[in-house]
Amino acid sequence: MPTATKARPRNVYLDQSVYSQFLNESRCDWRDADSAQVLLEAQRDSHAQVWASPTHVLETCQTTDLDRRAELASVILHLIEARRMWHGHEIETVHHFAQFLKACAPNFVRYPEFLRDRVRTTRRTWLGALALIAAAKSLPLEPLVASLRKVKATSQLLHARFAVNPRNWVDGMIRTVNEQLTTRGDPFSEFERLTVEEMEVEIAALEPEFEKLQPRDLARLNKERADLAHAYGAIEVGRILDALFTLPCEIELTFDIPHLVECWPSLQAKTGCKPLSSTIVHADMSSLMGDRTLVRTVLQQAIFAVCKVGLIPSTVAFDVILRDLQKCINDRRLPTGGLTFDANHAVSLIWCDIFVTYDQSLGESAKTMAKLIEAKTNGTRRIDVVTTPEQLRRALARPANGALEHEDISVELGDWGSA
Repeated sequence: MPTATKARPRNVYLDQSVYSQFLNESRCDWRDADSAQVLLEAQRDSHAQVWASPTHVLETCQTTDLDRRAELASVILHLIEARRMWHGHEIETVHHFAQFLKACAPNFVRYPEFLRDRVRTTRRTWLGALALIAAAKSLPLEPLVASLRKVKATSQLLHARFAVNPRNWVDGMIRTVNEQLTTRGDPFSEFERLTVEEMEVEIAALEPEFEKLQPRDLARLNKERADLAHAYGAIEVGRILDALFTLPCEIELTFDIPHLVECWPSLQAKTGCKPLSSTIVHADMSSLMGDRTLVRTVLQQAIFAVCKVGLIPSTVAFDVILRDLQKCINDRRLPTGGLTFDANHAVSLIWCDIFVTYDQSLGESAKTMAKLIEAKTNGTRRIDVVTTPEQLRRALARPANGALEHEDISVELGDWGSA
């Protein structure tokens, strides 16, 4: 008789609210929390495997109670068995960007070894950081926490300015996408000069002036949301590339720009993007390989091309932000400072089987994004978004489907010492 194929464990991703609730539910042992018991039982039976991400580490860092911070990190480490660390939304976005361009320019990724090395290094770094937080309560994390606090304050100030005149906000977003408007300066330079306290004062002054979205603006936003999420999400690719590939000539060696230029007509046919300038088209091979300005220009044009169709990771992240921001403006209140973190967590929907959250707003957005992903993949990717222990139990009883199988870190660490 043929041997039955053993079902693989379901990939489970918990947002930060779930780990916090584990500690809140039980005064003695987090394992007594209802969802924790369900997960631990499923892992023992090889029905589930829990994954963490860099966003978990950053949110854990912000916990001001040092005992709770270490305990949170310890809980996450325990559930991921100190090895299953996802590489995060940024690398996922670059991967999808490269895959999209390879459909038109098959040899676009010249040396994938560079990207694989970044993936391994990123996962090891964040896993190590999580272990340090669990092991040492007195880590000097104040500079990091201060920078994260400023990022949150900057985000909230931007949202407050949007909420004072939501019509201008909607008009500005749509115009930027339609006209592909960009800026050469640093759009955040103003905020760099402000202290967190100064930003909080301005936010408090703006809050009484918040206006609701008018029906006309709400209708426009709903109509344009998909295109806005595609475009604004894809625009993030440039920032991510610069943050990821930091070594001299790394981008030039990783990506075959002459090949992309050669295959540009195929990209035009696929996306309807503009042709490249004659300066680029007639540039010689060495210039396209080594001229930093030309390389960046071609990649920028490729990003504009991708804006027309969108990348699933960045589209999911921006759509979550847009939906929450729209709801908050309509309620004349500010989103929480953790909205960007929620968006980053939501990107895990691309590959996990089960997404668990106790945050009602995030849960609603995640369910919408799960349906979008299912539609985009013609039903091959079906994700359970759960918000209660009973829903989690039922989801774990179903077999895994077309989720990506990420290799856990222990496989890499096995021969790390001899590398």
